[in-house]
Amino acid sequence: MALYAITTRTVGESITAAKYNADHQNHADSQTPQLTEDYSASVAQMQSATDPGELGTESQATTLAGELERLRFAIGDAKGTTQWYETPGVSLAAVNTTLTGEFEMLKWGII
Repeated sequence: MALYAITTRTVGESITAAKYNADHQNHADSQTPQLTEDYSASVAQMQSATDPGELGTESQATTLAGELERLRFAIGDAKGTTQWYETPGVSLAAVNTTLTGEFEMLKWGII
């Protein structure tokens, strides 16, 4: 649930343009990432990941939760981890260092 106030209206109350506009402005102003509810209410929900498919067999998300699941899958897939938030066995910096060193050795005919 968002952290912004919801105005309670009473029976018979007149809804003026000013009240209507103020209510909707409140919704627009409060729809920020910090005030939007999470999609990690439990560990199982945090681990939710959906394969987005491949070219020609795409699995399209129909909700923001579905988009997050597909991004989580892609992150885990790129890192080679079971869960998207796990630390990979090797960092990209280490891979870069290794490849750079091998490139230099190839360039100088060492290997």
